[in-house]
Amino acid sequence: MVTTVRTALSLGTLTSGYVPPADADVVVFRIPFLRPRRLFTFSVAVFGPLSGATVRNAVVDQLGARLIAGLTRVSAAEWALRQTVRAASIARRLGHKLAPKRGAAGEPLRTVRSREARPVEGGAAAIIAAASAEVARLSLPTVERVAQSEARHEIGDAYARWDAVFQDEDPFHYDTPYEQLKYARTLDMIPEDGRIERVLELGCAEGHFTRMLAPRVPHLRALDISSIALERARGRCTGLKNIEYVCSDFFKEPIEGTWDLILCAEVLYYMDSKEQLAAFAKRLAESLTIGGYFIHVHPYLVTDDPSHTGFDWDDPFGAQTILQTFRAVEGLVHVKGLSTDLNRIDLFKRCAPGRLEEACREDTVVPLTSALEPSVAAQVVWNGAIKTRRDVGATERAAKFPVLMYHRVANDGPQALSQWRVTPEALEHQLRFLRRRGFRSVTLAEWRAHSTRGAMRGRPVLLTFDDAYLDFYETAWPILQRNGFSALVFVPTGHVGRRADWDAGYGDPAPLMRWEQIAALAAAGCSFGSHLVSHSPADGLSSKELLREAALSRAALERVVGGEIRSVAPPYGAIDARTEQICATAGYDQIFLVNTGLASVAMPRPLVPRIEVSGSDDIAAFAAKVGVAHEPPEDADLP
Repeated sequence: MVTTVRTALSLGTLTSGYVPPADADVVVFRIPFLRPRRLFTFSVAVFGPLSGATVRNAVVDQLGARLIAGLTRVSAAEWALRQTVRAASIARRLGHKLAPKRGAAGEPLRTVRSREARPVEGGAAAIIAAASAEVARLSLPTVERVAQSEARHEIGDAYARWDAVFQDEDPFHYDTPYEQLKYARTLDMIPEDGRIERVLELGCAEGHFTRMLAPRVPHLRALDISSIALERARGRCTGLKNIEYVCSDFFKEPIEGTWDLILCAEVLYYMDSKEQLAAFAKRLAESLTIGGYFIHVHPYLVTDDPSHTGFDWDDPFGAQTILQTFRAVEGLVHVKGLSTDLNRIDLFKRCAPGRLEEACREDTVVPLTSALEPSVAAQVVWNGAIKTRRDVGATERAAKFPVLMYHRVANDGPQALSQWRVTPEALEHQLRFLRRRGFRSVTLAEWRAHSTRGAMRGRPVLLTFDDAYLDFYETAWPILQRNGFSALVFVPTGHVGRRADWDAGYGDPAPLMRWEQIAALAAAGCSFGSHLVSHSPADGLSSKELLREAALSRAALERVVGGEIRSVAPPYGAIDARTEQICATAGYDQIFLVNTGLASVAMPRPLVPRIEVSGSDDIAAFAAKVGVAHEPPEDADLP
């Protein structure tokens, strides 16, 4: 039950403050003699006596926001509103002289963005402190975030950059079934004509393939740019006496000696340009003996052919360009090729001048047949891209973008709740649709960093999931990972590890995630926000109850996920001016709503509109909701 007190605003209130009744939750002030009343009233949440600074801030925030939002339609009313905001600003500046014991004055004329923006007064501060102390007594799991190595580092020269990559062992997960299958198929491509004596492996990395190759050849030189990787290769191949190890940047330095077989796997696309690749291909051909062979293994990239399944990387070319480049080298003949949806292996032979052998007659397509690690699958655009992330990142800037709202991801559940339940197949279809059109997940940190610029590159999208259902952990997160998207999950912290009791009237309530699962997701890169504690409508809680829930939920989440929580989604979308004030007091600077509309990158106010994805939405309706109805669904979008 929320108790509201209404009173007229006076100059004394603006300077000296106001003492509300003891049972008041909110005070609604009306500015006398101004019409219409809806424009010239404002509310203040109550936790005790109100200082003049608190009242002045409320005038500026609420009336100023209405003016900015363009709610006024009559010029006289707009003029009066401007004067009111101006008067409040003057009173704010005078506050220090007129009421020096009532708190600080002269705060900037802007909406609250964080808990540090304005001091929290006595009653509210005590509630927040009590919530923090309560969380401190709980036994909760915690997570430490570990920064992942990137494939490229902007430090030092090429040797230093690649040594940085290999600071962590096995950065590219060479022992996965996907990589091991490529190794086996590469070995099968080596000709068995008895003339291969000297073999050069370019980019041997930590020696996983080297160990498989060495027993099959008389002499092997394993070459890599990283001395750290070579040391690991030496240790991995202990006991194999026919291997020599060389540290060299073969992109720029000569390939020493002549070789009967040169192998190169997944390194050539790191070159800066097609011109550099063409020059290297010529040098490599000259390093082969007459009758010698070259084998390359590289992935398909959508930068080569957007219509083909491939990895959506920033590299300038992939397997198709590499194949065409080596086919164009004089003296090299393409003997045969082997391709899957994601990569291809090609065998070339160097022929004597004037005795070019017949070109490739064998180009075999085989199924992938191995499961992909989520981190690998996340980088694939299946069936090609209508627009690549790289393309839209270079050509498009978004001042507004969709924030999508989901609840459950499951096949079964009460029929009455089907609107708030999306099937796993539908979610995967939607993500494939987004991926093929260049959409990318935006993080809250990136959004905040770009809020002052007013736009973000490309096509950002933010996927949010309310209630922290267990099926998010078991079903939705793996689907998001393998399609290259992340998520923001809003957690009702009082129900963690229990069931969604608020749905009990419709059937058996669905289970919710445990704290350990939330911590694991946070470590994997998932973001979290508050859904308060009790999952009660915020506008039905007293001011003290609402502040306690907002503070308690925030403190618990911050302890578990190991980062600052500044986003909240009040259950059922229940929001009013009082809720907005209390959430700001608790330290939130983003309040996620339940209504249709695009979010603004600039964030002029903390209120964030969301677009609800319903269980009844087909893919055409989904396309319209995210604003790309002009790029209609295709069969290729299907998983």
